[in-house]
Amino acid sequence: MTRYYLTTPIYYVNDRPHIGHAYTTILADAVARERRLMGDDVRFLTGTDEHGDKVERAALARGLTPQAHVDDLAPIWKAEWDALEIRYDRFIRTTDPDHVAVVGIALEGLKEGTAPDGRPLLYQDAYTGWYCVSDERYWTEKDLVGGRCPECGKPVEEIEERNWFFRMSAFRDALVEHIRENPGFILPESRANEVLGFLREPLADLCISRPVERLAWGIPFPWDPGFVTYVWVDALLNYVTGAVDPRAGETPEATARRAISAWNEHPADVHLIGKDILTTHSVYWITILMALGWGLPRQILGHGWWLWEGSKISKSTGNAVRPADLTPVFGVDGLRYYLLREMTLGQDSTYSYDSLVQRLNADLANDLGNLHSRVTKMAVRYLDGRLPARPDAGGGGDEAFLASTAQRLTAGEGGGRVASAWREWRIHTALGSVIELVSATNEYLERSAPWKKAKDPAALRDVAATLLHAAEAVRLSAALLYPVMPDVAGRILRSLGRPAVPQAADLVWGILDGEEIMAGDPVYPRLEARTA
Repeated sequence: MTRYYLTTPIYYVNDRPHIGHAYTTILADAVARERRLMGDDVRFLTGTDEHGDKVERAALARGLTPQAHVDDLAPIWKAEWDALEIRYDRFIRTTDPDHVAVVGIALEGLKEGTAPDGRPLLYQDAYTGWYCVSDERYWTEKDLVGGRCPECGKPVEEIEERNWFFRMSAFRDALVEHIRENPGFILPESRANEVLGFLREPLADLCISRPVERLAWGIPFPWDPGFVTYVWVDALLNYVTGAVDPRAGETPEATARRAISAWNEHPADVHLIGKDILTTHSVYWITILMALGWGLPRQILGHGWWLWEGSKISKSTGNAVRPADLTPVFGVDGLRYYLLREMTLGQDSTYSYDSLVQRLNADLANDLGNLHSRVTKMAVRYLDGRLPARPDAGGGGDEAFLASTAQRLTAGEGGGRVASAWREWRIHTALGSVIELVSATNEYLERSAPWKKAKDPAALRDVAATLLHAAEAVRLSAALLYPVMPDVAGRILRSLGRPAVPQAADLVWGILDGEEIMAGDPVYPRLEARTA
């Protein structure tokens, strides 16, 4: 059994998730489900980022302590992920005691270490620069765009203070070499080129502290309580902490040591992130790990943004689209399917209500839902709800064509077209291939017209064979869609007499054999376009 560890970013707790957050987390959940379906031992980590300026100021505005503020908001994120059928293995919070311990151990390791040139990894220095509270990042004068933050466009504050610095510049050459020698370490390739372009310029050292007189809400430096840890350093280390779960009766320090050991034995296979946090993950994070001598993640995948009317969907731009507002209309599985079907990983994608309706009607209501309804209703009507045993099902002609179509999706080296698309991060292609099978099966039924043949008792064996092959295509389509649409796929599979959760052995043609069939309401009803 292959181990597979994947992570999402951890999200600021100050507001509810929008579809940008939901996309990343649904993507991670679908990948985790697909890997489990294929027999892998999967660990899936997500959570909340709970320290820093933004959190402290938001708590103050609510009249709460920062801890009370995050304790109030973190359960909202858990509840929203649960509602979207996201099944993580750990929901980490950066206020978790074992995480605080991991950060302390990492800071001590940096303090004791030396750079490749023999100088200390950490040093103190005065700093003057422009600070963005929203992104919790310092910028130089040349970085600013019209005097504002180049990332979010919000005003910045000029700050001068003494801080601790990590000698990040000393690891520039090693990072460039690692990226070049490991194709696929940063995906898509355009993101890797972006990072290499960034590294062509001299790499500055990283300010990793904040003085407590300006920001008290953070993890204190173990040897210097006058400073708290820069929120990005704190946040990135969550991936190490999340490599294990705390055990009853275990001290936070013991859990932290176990987590570091587990990480070094098997670092994350993939960090799924949005492209806006590419630099922090591919430069800050990797150089910190290099300095500590800890294992490096195998892959960083920076996906594109969801856009609405040309702008990134986010709280800061004021155009946030909330998944909780969409699921009552489109269903959880409908939203999950739309987000993963519409976005080509690495590219931006435009959200609109109309595109959501059109996609779900075309693929789920008209194709999948209609096919499932037709097949099950005809099986109940013409076969008394019982499929024929496979040796009696006949074959040849269109049935053989349909079987070969399905087998191209699932058989051969690498598990077929669908599995290959998942491994290559072409999730939209994997889903499109399944819908191709659904469409081919609808066409097969139109050509075979079992409703016409059923009028002749002598043709019932042909009718039974046709419906068995069509039901088999429906079953296989549902099994392949399960990672993205667990509820809809489960209902389809149960109606065909199969377990709601498929196994790897189910991803082949020719499973159905005399099952009892149940017909019911359409698994995905047609949606009405918005009129205003």
